[in-house]
Amino acid sequence: MDRNIHVSVKDGVVHVALRGEIARSGSAMAIDLAGAAATQAGSKLVILDITGAHSRGYHAQAVEHARRAHEAGALQYRIAILGNPGDAKLSFFENVAINRGLRARSFTAEPEAIAWLKAPAG
Repeated sequence: MDRNIHVSVKDGVVHVALRGEIARSGSAMAIDLAGAAATQAGSKLVILDITGAHSRGYHAQAVEHARRAHEAGALQYRIAILGNPGDAKLSFFENVAINRGLRARSFTAEPEAIAWLKAPAG
């Protein structure tokens, strides 16, 4: 596993943390690991934590990964994108995901992300 990607499951929520410089292959691996961990845990709730991640080509990567996630069946998941306040990637990632039909929302605080993930869909 990539040392910049950390996956854990707590209280039914899959938490995928990306740290450091994340290349295209690393972000693709993070998506694959999130899906595998969610399947193993029987969960449909995922936090994608980018608070410590950096990526120079994130625009193109986000579009490609949203397409790939959609094709891989990510429509079944609720995805909270956790980032730092003021990080332009947050709204961009959220918009790309939503435009691809994914149930995603961006947050800057983990408690709010978890509350949204666990709230009844509606």
